Amino acid sequence: MSLDALVAVHGYSPDGMRGGKDPEVVWRDRLSKAVETVEKLEELDADIKVAISGAGDYNGKTEAEMIKDFAEQEFQKLLNKYETIIEDESKDTEENVLQLHQIAVRREMDALYVVSSKDHAPRVLRDWEEDLLTKEGIMVAVIGSDKTY
Repeated sequence: MSLDALVAVHGYSPDGMRGGKDPEVVWRDRLSKAVETVEKLEELDADIKVAISGAGDYNGKTEAEMIKDFAEQEFQKLLNKYETIIEDESKDTEENVLQLHQIAVRREMDALYVVSSKDHAPRVLRDWEEDLLTKEGIMVAVIGSDKTY
């Protein structure tokens, strides 16, 4: 039996959060953790898809589109090997959670691995617990990246 897994990278504004890190530092950190997660899932012979999440309008592009453009430069293997889903409707963490859940349900995923920053992961988990964790029978893991911002 194969595991259908969605590895989802939460967005981060190219404007940075108030006092936050350079967006490329955050994107690189989150995408690196997504690569680690995918590599572990490959050992389980999982059927893997990747999602990048985040809305906004930054010179005509969303957070998700900008992260995908960045990933095409530094993480080509991730994008070339797996189907990449762009979720560019969510404007905050709670909407990220709801949109990613809908994608996982529509795609009939068994598991969803949500990657965000180490310090953001508890908030992501809180939104999953409050809204969705037991719905639809999808296993959810929130994975914090290596760095704190």
